[in-house]
Amino acid sequence: MRPIDWAVMIATLAFIILYGLWRSRGTGTTSGYLLAGRAMPWYAMALSIMATQA
Repeated sequence: MRPIDWAVMIATLAFIILYGLWRSRGTGTTSGYLLAGRAMPWYAMALSIMATQA
């Protein structure tokens, strides 16, 4: 791999981690985080299940 490939990969991973931390701010409990506060719409849950299976 060339240096530009490493830079893109590291930048992508950093973005994913930082976005996850930003979205999870304010979540006080593990249950609230894992269950999304029981506020996830059905279509988002269905897409999540399909993505996991794929």
